[in-house]
Amino acid sequence: IGAHFDESFVTMELRFDVKVAPLPGEAVGTGTQVAAPAFACDLLLSAQTVALLGYEPSCWWRSRLNAAVSLGGDPGLEPGSLVTLKAGLLRRYVFVTDDLAPKQELNADVPGGMTAPVLWPKPMISGPHLVPTCADYVALSFEHSQGFAGRMPLPRRWDILGAWNTKNGSWSIYELARAQAAMAIMFQDEVVYFPRMGVLVSLIDTDVDRSLRADYIYRIRLNQQNLLGLVGTAYHNLEVTDIPIPILKPLEPSLVKKLPQQGKWLNLAVGAEIPLGCAKGDPVPPSSSRALDAPQPNHSITLEEPLAPLVSAWSNTMIPRTIFLDKPPVIPSTVSVGEVNSKNRSMLVQLNLEPGTLSAGWNYVEARACINASKVLSLSELAMGLPPTEEVCGYETYTVEVLDEPVPPLSETTPRPLRRLAMTPRQELKLLRAAARSADLKLVGLGAIRRKSTP
Repeated sequence: IGAHFDESFVTMELRFDVKVAPLPGEAVGTGTQVAAPAFACDLLLSAQTVALLGYEPSCWWRSRLNAAVSLGGDPGLEPGSLVTLKAGLLRRYVFVTDDLAPKQELNADVPGGMTAPVLWPKPMISGPHLVPTCADYVALSFEHSQGFAGRMPLPRRWDILGAWNTKNGSWSIYELARAQAAMAIMFQDEVVYFPRMGVLVSLIDTDVDRSLRADYIYRIRLNQQNLLGLVGTAYHNLEVTDIPIPILKPLEPSLVKKLPQQGKWLNLAVGAEIPLGCAKGDPVPPSSSRALDAPQPNHSITLEEPLAPLVSAWSNTMIPRTIFLDKPPVIPSTVSVGEVNSKNRSMLVQLNLEPGTLSAGWNYVEARACINASKVLSLSELAMGLPPTEEVCGYETYTVEVLDEPVPPLSETTPRPLRRLAMTPRQELKLLRAAARSADLKLVGLGAIRRKSTP
């Protein structure tokens, strides 16, 4: 019924209106169909579509209704591209008596009201998507990953698959080779660090340049294997700019959020902060001689103490935000924003959106945190009367799918007329005490029940 990109444009989701039967050649484990099986993309997609997916794409089932397609290197797929499937291949899924639900569903119900364990690893990359080069370091972790079948996970593997130059609009094989050499040093770490050029986070930085370059988008992959031999994959786009912007980091991974159109609020929270190293007066970290070779920014924007107040807003747009697009309209009045703390260096940006505000379908909800920075004006800019400050902003985007489903009724009971029962005062007291015990409440003020006097 449709194909959609995720918020970072690295994964495409195919949705079907009925459950799809397993494809020929799907990956299986221990002789049975496992949760979230993988399959070769050319089993399902046409040759024209596979050619647009890039080098070594990967495909798997998130459920029997949803297939995920992770783009490979140098993909040609873009919004508006035609996605076609092979004809005569898909079959409706039919359950049989000896086909257990936990083998087919990622979160299938099992007897006893339990939830079937997620056997397939679900690695998740936690960290920002847009960062400045002035930060002392940027860190990505896998702290929210899950699905290790109740055991400790095996060593993970980090990779950098591509480096996209945003200025000339092409993949850079030279920058990719440099970044891959740095990632090879920390490919099994729980947290990977990208320090500013010349900054020493550890002794590794005396020999290896792990810094990120401005005007590049790095495509990062995390593979995680468990003791069952199953491997899960996560992808992350990390965009780098030389403008000293605030960094926004979701308090939980910014995966696709699904909620009904009515009856459920959308609650999101993002932490925003000015990273150390981006403001004048920040402490100078230990550095190496490589710091002298660090490229200079192509602007004259600086953050000076005392820092201007951080301001934030939420927006709703049909296109994921990049720093090159115009600002989308702000979501009205239903926004709740946390207070600034730590001398304007950080803040909590929250959104509490009432049901029915977003339209049904796919929505991109964006958090924005901005700060006024000083700018050294040129003679021509002074002649034009431009102000000596400029607003710089960081962004984080959530993909929200609002389901167009009917709201269930509040009650299925049939209304009945009330009847008043004739009871003596002793019977009323006994009934109230029994009701209090069954409701686990304390009965207070029994003396307030007036008894009729007997002659």
